[in-house]
Amino acid sequence: MVHKFKVTEIEPSETLGEKLRKTRENLGLTYDDIEKVIKIRKKYIRAIEEGDYNSLPPDVYMRGFLKNYSKVLGIKESKVLEMYEKERGAVDNIKQAKKTSRIKPLKSPKIIITPRTFFIILMVLATLAVIGYIIFELLILSASPKLVIYSPSDNAVVKKSFIDIVGKTDEGIEVFINGQKVNTSEEGDFKVNVSVGQKGVNSIKIVAKNIKNGKTTEKTTNIIAEISEIAIPSPGPEETIPNTLKLSLKIGPGTAWISLKKDGEKVFEGIMLPGTTRDIEAVGNITLTTGNAGSTEVVFNGKSLGKIGKEGEVKTGLVFDKNTKVK
Repeated sequence: MVHKFKVTEIEPSETLGEKLRKTRENLGLTYDDIEKVIKIRKKYIRAIEEGDYNSLPPDVYMRGFLKNYSKVLGIKESKVLEMYEKERGAVDNIKQAKKTSRIKPLKSPKIIITPRTFFIILMVLATLAVIGYIIFELLILSASPKLVIYSPSDNAVVKKSFIDIVGKTDEGIEVFINGQKVNTSEEGDFKVNVSVGQKGVNSIKIVAKNIKNGKTTEKTTNIIAEISEIAIPSPGPEETIPNTLKLSLKIGPGTAWISLKKDGEKVFEGIMLPGTTRDIEAVGNITLTTGNAGSTEVVFNGKSLGKIGKEGEVKTGLVFDKNTKVK
């Protein structure tokens, strides 16, 4: 009697990455869609789908990411975490095995260190240190500066009339926001208060400049302002000076770095974008410093002083008090 055997083809089990990718594609979601919803960079989404565990962030971050990703895709959270633990554990075991296999037994030293040998080694190390320093300096002279913007993110929506620009560059690098120089720490950190324009998109260009070689790195961030229009007061006919001093600024067509003090106390220091306004009242005096007088329009006690200088001109310590004469 001849026995007939049925041949069954065994298909490979589906990996976590394949499961996530298929589900995402079936839902019609792109990497950009997922990135916006769960706030994780799409390169990590692609890495987990491709099973590239070496490119993923630490385990504690991945668990939170996978929990959120499961909810978006409508997959059972416990099942996703179980598959992740098995696959990542296998990858870690392979990596550890490779490290162990590279360990070689220690051999007894065959070189005898004499005073002459020690002196030669010392001279070689000194020479290498000098060469390394020269190479390091040459790299600095030829390199473009680092520029990292921590916040805000591109196309961020703000409902206030101001926002902080926070970032970092290399030590000794100059930073400009829309052409206006800003202060940085010795380590290259900077945080600048920026008054945004009226409703719509406000484009902010941040430039880091290496003063040693003139090379620059540029980044542009768009801010979407959802704030109400603020009108600068128009000068009235024959207005009398009130008991309090009132000063209004309107910035444009360029950007201006502005510092304002009232009665000796600083009330604002930062960047004002084109189209922004700022009002200030004081009892004794108001002091104004601008990094771009040609884009700084002043109205003092209801009287327009117009633009207070030329485009790109710096005016420091302008004092407005009851003795200030306006035409």
